[in-house]
Formats: sequence, C-alpha cells, structure tokens
Amino acid sequence: MSMLELRPLGSHPVLGDGGGMFSVPSFPSDPELGDDSPAILRPSSVAMLRGQRVSEDVGQPSWYDEEPTTKRLSCCQVIRLCFDSMLLLAAAAGVVLAAYVPVDIEHGVRHGGALPYVYAVFVAVAGYEFAWLVYRVRLQLFMPFKLYEKQTSREMYRQIIAYAVNEETCAVTVLAERMCCGSAGLAAFIVSTLAAGAAVGLCFVPGITQMPMIYVGVSAFVGTFSSLLAPNVPTAVCVLIRYAYFFLSSLNVILRSAANNSSVVSASGNGSGSIDDYGEELDGRRAMDKYLAVVVESYSLLLLGLCLLLVTRAVTSKDSVESALMMVLDVAGLLYLSCAAAVLELFEQSTRVRASGALAGFFVIVWSSELGAFITERLLKTVQFPWMHPLSKHVSSQQNIEKLLGEIGFAVGATFVAANFVEFDMNTDFVALVSVGAVACAHVAKLFLVSLKKIAKISKTGSYLRVGGGVLDRLDTLLFMAVVFSPFFQRAVYNQPQW
Repeated sequence: MSMLELRPLGSHPVLGDGGGMFSVPSFPSDPELGDDSPAILRPSSVAMLRGQRVSEDVGQPSWYDEEPTTKRLSCCQVIRLCFDSMLLLAAAAGVVLAAYVPVDIEHGVRHGGALPYVYAVFVAVAGYEFAWLVYRVRLQLFMPFKLYEKQTSREMYRQIIAYAVNEETCAVTVLAERMCCGSAGLAAFIVSTLAAGAAVGLCFVPGITQMPMIYVGVSAFVGTFSSLLAPNVPTAVCVLIRYAYFFLSSLNVILRSAANNSSVVSASGNGSGSIDDYGEELDGRRAMDKYLAVVVESYSLLLLGLCLLLVTRAVTSKDSVESALMMVLDVAGLLYLSCAAAVLELFEQSTRVRASGALAGFFVIVWSSELGAFITERLLKTVQFPWMHPLSKHVSSQQNIEKLLGEIGFAVGATFVAANFVEFDMNTDFVALVSVGAVACAHVAKLFLVSLKKIAKISKTGSYLRVGGGVLDRLDTLLFMAVVFSPFFQRAVYNQPQW
C-alpha cells in the first residue's frame, strides 16, 4: 500500500459523504503493524488534491447528464422520505403562519410576533453550515499552495495533517474531552445554556429592563451553540461575530416594534392610572430605543464587524495566503448572511406591514418560486426534455433558463393568489412585476453559493432530512429576494405612499 492510500470515512450532517474526508496512513513506527492497521490512520484532506480532472462538457448540456438511479427504495425508506417531505413543507407553512398570525410574546399581541425567533434559529444554523462550507473551501484552495512548495515527503505529510479535516473535531472538542467524556454536543449545550442565562441576567440590570428577555436568551443560546460546533476556534469566533451583528441589528428593530405596539395599547387604555402606567413604560422603551439608535446603528455595526473579522483572521492564520483567503470568505459570509437577514428584519419594523399580512404574502411568493423550480426540473425530466440553457455552464447547469421560467410562473401565480388574502398596499400587477425581478436576481445570485459548494465538492450544505438539503440551501432565495423587496417595505416603515 502506498503512503497516501485513501479510505472513505462516515457521513457528516454538513460535510456529507466523502469529498475530501479520507483517512491517510501515517509513517508507522512499528514495522510489524500491517497496512490495514487502524492505528496508523489519520484524517486528511489530501483526496481532494488527487481527484480526476473533470472533462469539459461538449455540446448542449442535458437534463440526463447524470447517471440514472436504478436502486429501488424499500418501504421504510419511502415512508421516511414522505415524512421528511411533509416536515419540510410544514416548516415552510410554519414560517408563513408566524408572519401572519398574531402572537402574544413579551410585549403584547403583535402580527408576526414569532417571526424574529424563527429568524434567530435559522440564521444560527445557516451560519454553522456556512462555517463548514468555508472551511472546506479553504482546504481546497489553500492546500495546493502548501503542497507545491519545495519540501520533503515527510514535511508534506505534516502539512496535510496540520490542515486535516476531522469530522469529529470542532471548536469545543478540547473542553468536551476534559469535562463531557468527549461529547461535543453536550459540551456545546452546557456552555450555550450558561451564555443564555448570563444574557438573560443582564436584562434585569437597572436601565436595560426593557430588553426582550426571551429573544435575548434564544439568540444567545443558538448563536453560541452554532459557533461552538464550528470547525475550529478562529472560525467559531468569526461565526459569533457575524451572528452578533445580526442579533444587535434585529434587536433595535424589535425594540422599535415593541414601542410602537405599546403606544397603540396605551392609547386604547381605560382610566388615568392605566394610561399613566403605559406612559411610563413607553417612556422607558423610547429612552432605550434612542440609546440603541446610537450604539446599535447598522452601518457602524457593519464596519465594526468587518474590522473584527479582519483582525481575527490576521492574528490566527498560519500563512499570509490563508489569511487573505479567509478574510475574503468571512466578509462574504457577513454580507451574505447577516446583512441580508438584517434587511429581512426591517419588514418587522412597520405595524402597517405586519397588520396587512404583506410579510406572509412575501413568504408565500418565495416558497412558491422554490416549489416552481423543483416541479419544473422534475417535469422536464419526465417529458424527456432534451437540453437546457444554463446561466453559467462552468459553475452549474442546474441554474438555467428553464428553471427560472418555472420559478417566475409560480411566483407570479402565488402573487395573485396571496393578494386575495393579504393587503400588499400596492397594485397587484406591480407586486407581480417586483416578484419577477426578485426571482430573477435570486436565481442568478444563487451562483455564488453554488460556486462555493462546487469548490468544496459538496452538493448541499446540510443533510438533516432526506430532502431539501441544508438550511442555507433554502435560505439563499429568501435572502436575495428580501433585498429586492426591502425598498417597498421600507416605504411602509416611514408611511410613504405606495404605488
């Protein structure tokens, strides 16, 4: 057996099966150890550097370029597939209901009151997936620079081990081995619970008692938990920085919404005592809002987050090339996840938007476009459509004109259907036109995430269910469409006339 023989390891919820996850024999110190001894196997990413070259496609790409799957599913597998599909649809429907149904959480009954908590969980999970995606991209792009340097075979092997991918190792592994019998999940849960408790305790400090304690606790828990499960400590710090930017930006919005809701309730109160109580509470919330408007201003936070990311990577990176690469990827993650999610939070700021149900209609349009892309792809394969027109052939043939037309058709149809149940405060034809532009922008912008997955040699960012991929795979369309729709919701925030 050669020194760099490859052996696949097991699957990982984010890393997937193989694609760089391999075991490489080390130099055995005992000559009696056989080649198959597990004592000399170590994880490494060398497999990605020894892959076969992908030949250039010739001619028009076809829907049938992939080999057909002939394996029949068992009855249990079919039941599991149906269950996962229903669970995915239920999650999408739950987001729509969270944006439409009035909920009493912390500051009285509000339309879409549960939506910020859904945002907090989704952004945390997506940040965890993006961290592992960036880690794999780093190995794919940075390892060749190290391996092609002039060095001996033993030095090359040490470089491989130094930058190895180990699916059992994360930022909290050292603490887990010392205190939790090696269970990283348990260690991350304990530390996250302590962090959430400390964050909730700060809400009782005089002067900041108007903070939404439940939202602060949930955000602190999921943000800390996702960062502790990142590949290493520097990456965990970057994940925490990105999530902190999202949390502080959204916190300002939630406090503004709570103040607006309190003013409505106090105006409808009966008796001078009730009005005085609501007035004092409203004054406290407005004072806190003015404080956050200065300290938690989005653009200042963005600049601060960028500076912290750059400093973190500059201090912790082992090489100048690695430092530059990780800086670019971390900044892209901040803009891709945190900024887009913060824009989505602006929809929650206007009572006018929440009460009209327009936000629920927006989610219906987004999920309908996703459903349209899936149905269009399956339909064209069923009718044996002979070819496709990809937007970028060298990045992904799956992002093509045919699926774009299917997405647009379903999005426009969902717009007219949703207009019968919610009030967009705009002409329905204009909303349909905006939907077309948003779907087109999101379809093209997906190429960014697709290109990262292609570099990392994975097809999806997560594998929690048998369908749907990871949270980041489902959020990309939502975030990019939110950027297009945000100016029109922003007009409602300032009570400007709509078209």
